[in-house]
Amino acid sequence: MIKGYAINEKRLKALNRVIEVPAKGMTRLMETIDRVSQYLKKNLIY
Repeated sequence: MIKGYAINEKRLKALNRVIEVPAKGMTRLMETIDRVSQYLKKNLIY
């Protein structure tokens, strides 16, 4: 069980490295979308 856990931990760390960069890009994208929608709400009344 401990050996399997160690292997899974290594796999998870590798996965995190692969996911990390796109995730950072996604949060940046979401923040940008948020800012744009706030800007539109301020300047355009729906």
